[in-house]
Amino acid sequence: MRLTRKKGPTADQRVRLALSMTIDRRLMTEKVLGTGEKPAWHFTPDVTAGFTPEPSPFEQMSQEELNAQAKTLLSAAGMVRKNR
Repeated sequence: MRLTRKKGPTADQRVRLALSMTIDRRLMTEKVLGTGEKPAWHFTPDVTAGFTPEPSPFEQMSQEELNAQAKTLLSAAGMVRKNR
């Protein structure tokens, strides 16, 4: 999959943020990795020497809350589903 920030739907930052929010990081670390890792909320891993990450506001939200906010962002970006 290739996403571009220059054209198409992913040129809109709200769409990119919504896509990021729908990735269930907790599920991936638990079910896919399954070895006790922490979910990745930053590009740089928390264990990188000299790196102290700012807490992500998304860490405190449930996946259901993240999905709901993602839908709101997509709607605000004009990405509405026409076939319901």
